Order: sequence, then structure tokens, then C-alpha cells
Amino acid sequence: MTASVSADRVPLSSLFAFADSDPEVVAGVEAALEGSAEFAVVWRPAAGWVAAAAPLPGSVPDSREVRESGLAFVEGRAAVLDAYPGGEGRAAVKTLARERPRQLASLPGDFGLVAFGPGGEATAVRSCGGLVPLHVFARRRRAAVASRVGDLVRYLPDEPRLEPLVWGIWAAGFGLRPWDRSFLVDTVAVPAGFAATFSPGRRIELVRYFEPRPDSWPRRPATAPTLEHAERLRAALLDRLGTDLDPEGGNLLTLSGGVDSSCVGALAGGTLGRRLSSVSFVPPEGDPTRERELGYIRSLGERFGFERQWILPLDRDARYQLALEAPRVCVPVLHPALCVLPRLTAEADVRVLVGGEYADEVCGSLLTVPDWAAVTGPAGLARGLPTGPKDLLRWAAWRVLWRLRRPRISWPAQLPGFVAPLVREEYHQWRSERLRQACEEPAPWRFLTLWSDHDGWLTMNWEVTSSVGVRRSIPFRARPVLELAYECHPAELVGPGTKRLLREALAGDVPARHLGRSDKGHWTRSGSSAPQVDWHTVIPEPLDGVLDPAWVSREQLPAHEAAALANVCIAASGVQARRALARAQ
Repeated sequence: MTASVSADRVPLSSLFAFADSDPEVVAGVEAALEGSAEFAVVWRPAAGWVAAAAPLPGSVPDSREVRESGLAFVEGRAAVLDAYPGGEGRAAVKTLARERPRQLASLPGDFGLVAFGPGGEATAVRSCGGLVPLHVFARRRRAAVASRVGDLVRYLPDEPRLEPLVWGIWAAGFGLRPWDRSFLVDTVAVPAGFAATFSPGRRIELVRYFEPRPDSWPRRPATAPTLEHAERLRAALLDRLGTDLDPEGGNLLTLSGGVDSSCVGALAGGTLGRRLSSVSFVPPEGDPTRERELGYIRSLGERFGFERQWILPLDRDARYQLALEAPRVCVPVLHPALCVLPRLTAEADVRVLVGGEYADEVCGSLLTVPDWAAVTGPAGLARGLPTGPKDLLRWAAWRVLWRLRRPRISWPAQLPGFVAPLVREEYHQWRSERLRQACEEPAPWRFLTLWSDHDGWLTMNWEVTSSVGVRRSIPFRARPVLELAYECHPAELVGPGTKRLLREALAGDVPARHLGRSDKGHWTRSGSSAPQVDWHTVIPEPLDGVLDPAWVSREQLPAHEAAALANVCIAASGVQARRALARAQ
């Protein structure tokens, strides 16, 4: 089971706030919040508003002074307030959020908060890294903001309606956020580095305050990667891990055995000396790649004294079974480690879940090749290719595709047949529009920006980890790392080889075998011995309009389709369960 620590290690909190023009409606929501036992504190932050906070284990609620100033933090409180003497930090945050939101980046660190004004207006500020999501609801004379979709489902007086396009995309196994829509109708998912201003009876206005993207490409450095950038990357990762990880233990690493997760494990368990365990998914017995993957995983655990290593088999059949095991939160759970997290917290003390997510985007991988191609002329090819001779074809193809405004990206070209036709048509429109916009943007790092903007996977992580009282750490997504990535020239990340900056930065911390691994460790995609599985799941009513009834009424489905459908069906059943709680209260 989970256990809290005595110190306020990392101020992280779930938040729900609600406003309505009818005071009796607000009073009813306040009574529901107080009676639910889901929140540590319920208070009135401003006229017409009620708010509730649920700090994660190891965190404490905002002080009375913070709450009385009209602020509610979900992350980064210490970084902001400790930078100012006395109450000056509260005043600075409130002034910027309410009057000059575009200047919020002048505050230090990654911070997420809601600032309430005396006239019923509010500003929801999502952190630069976006660790804690913020979903803003506005309909007629009613408004709300929440870090969890599940809290909107339970505590809004309105009967929730699922946003078909979002759920259709997630049914296909992709955590995208089209047109900033959240999982519920009339709800906006605030993008990372944005502030949303709203109030009852007023439309939601989004303002970008964090823009690390430069106006032009930096000059290619004489020596790539540069020593300064390597040192900054190492310092940023150590600072984030040193803050996030619990010195008393309970730190769980999602370890694939690839470069990224191995680097996090070596820094956490070796350089910082934190007590660490790991969970890994490997090919099943009989798969020829199983022993190779186990070799990387077990040797890292032995080198740094991991307290425990969970080794779980994974193939397509197992993915379907994991989907059935996923926690009943109100968003689909696509990551296998999140599916088993409730089980692991029941078996052992888990306080922090940490991983190497987002290193591919900011440290150099095949995802960097489109941006490398955009800045590399024919003469630059002789300086080194990212992965080998195939990169010559990739280079030529990308330069043509950018000009034709038809970039390739791993989002599905079209949604699968089990998604309702109208949803598939709307997805095609959104995909075409977003890729066209990317091609027309004059600033560099177009491909990196595409991946940075679409961060639905962070919502999935927060929804699950906060529900089981586990803090989340994603060091490669922190503000200093994002800023550094945009300052780099692509030659510092790829060519020759990938992860150039990361390998240079951590050469003294990570075993050479793991740091120099050329292939990716991964959650295996091995074939299935039973490509068809029995399918008798009843489609929950909230998914009407999302799925094609004729398609999903079959008695057997391919295993990968069954897993994808199970993910959204379980999430929709979570929505039904949360509404049942609301009605019973």
C-alpha cells in the first residue's frame, strides 16, 4: 500500500473548483465535496466559487494565507513562493495571473495554479511541463476547473457528455488533444504553458505564456553537442529527480531497458543514491528477444541495487488482459504500467512513479529527423547521418513533404472502422488542418512542437497516479529540459547516431552497455498466438455516437482491436460509476 512521508516533498495536489450564478447550486456542490471524504480541504476562494484540494501523499495543502489570497496551487508552489520574501510571491503570482498572464514565464520553475478574482473571474495556469492537467468547463452561467476528469464527472451538476472526437482518437490508441478539447463536451484541456481565463457566462480564453521555441535556427556549433548544453541537461535531470524522488524509498521506475529509462535508473539509483524498484514488460517465454531484454533490465537492477524488479510478460493477448485490469478512472488507460499500478501499490510501498518518457523528443531520435532534415543542406549530409544510409532517403522525403505541406507523422491516417463514421470524418479534418498549420509555421522545430503540443498522455498518467496516491515524475518533460531542447541545433541531438546530447551528458553516470545501446528497449510488440479473442463486452451508454454499433457487436475481434475497445469501454464505465456516486449522495 502507499505511505506518506512527513515532509512536504513535492507540493502536488488535485483540485476542483466550481462557480454558478445560483448560490444554492454552489452550496449544493460544496456539501457534496465536504461529504465525499475525497478532499483534504474545502473552502470559498472568491465570491460565487467553492474549491476543494486533495494533496498527494508527501504534500500538504496550501496555507490559509495562500487560499485567502485567492490562489490554489496544483504544483510548483514552493518554487514560486520561496523565490520571494514574505507574501510578495503571492502578490506577484496573483497580479500576473489576473492582469498580465502573458508574463507568467517570468516566475521561476514549473507551476500550476488557479487564481480567483473578486468579480467571479478565474485564471487556470498550467505548468510549462504540464505535469498536472487542468480541464476548464464553461456552460451558460456555470464554470468549473479540475485537474481530474473524474472530478468533473462526479461534482458537476450537469450530466456529463463525452466528447466524441477525443474518445474516438483514444479508442484508436492515440492520446491526442484535438482543438484543445478535453474528454467532456464544453470542456477545454489547457495546453502546457498556457493560461485559461474564464468565468460563469464568459467564454474560455487561452493565452500562451511559455514559448521556448526560437524565431530562427541557432548556428550549428563547431563542436556538437556543446559542453555547456551537456552540463545543463545533466544538471536539469538531477535537479528534477532530486526534488521528485523520495529519499525514504518507494520510488518505482518504468524500465524498458532502453537508453532513456536506463539513464533515469542510473541517475536515481546511482548518482543520487535513491532507493529504487522497477517494473518492466518483456516478450513472453519462447520469444527470441526475451533474454536480450532481460539482460539489460536485470543488469541495471543489480548494478544499482534495485530493491525489487517486477518482470511481466507482454504480447498482444496480454495487452487485452491488461486493458481489462486497468483502473476505472474516467479516461482510457493505454500504458501497461498504469494498468498494473494499482496492483503494485497493493503489493509494495509505491510513492513515486518515474520514467524516461519524452526523452525521444527532446534528446534526439527518429522523431528528430524531420527537424534535422529541415535545417541540413546537401553539404551538411557529409557530417553524419542520424541512423544510417536510410537517412538519405528520409532527408530527401522530408524536404519534399514540408514543401508539399504533407508531412508524415505517426498519428493514424484515419481512425479504425469501429469508430463512428462522423467521428472519423471530423478526425480527418482536424489532422489535415493541424499538419497544414505545422507546415506553414515559419519558426524552427516544427516536428518537436507537434509532439509537445499534444500531451494527452499526461492526463492519463495524472488520472491514474493521483487516484492511487502516487506522485508522478517525468524529468525529461521539465521546463529546463524543454528550454534546452529548443536552444539546441539538431546536430547536437542526432547525426551521427541518436541521443547525442544525452550520451555526452551522462557518460560518467550510466553503464556504457546501456548508454551505448543502439536499438530501443520497448514494450514488446510480439505477435499473438491467438489473433482473435472472444468479445462480449457491453458498450456503455456514454459511448453512443463514438463507436460504430455494427462493428463492435461481433462476437470475436482481433486482439489489438479488442484491447483498444476495452480501454475506452472501461473508462466509460468509470464515468457511469462516478455519476452513480453523485446521484447516491
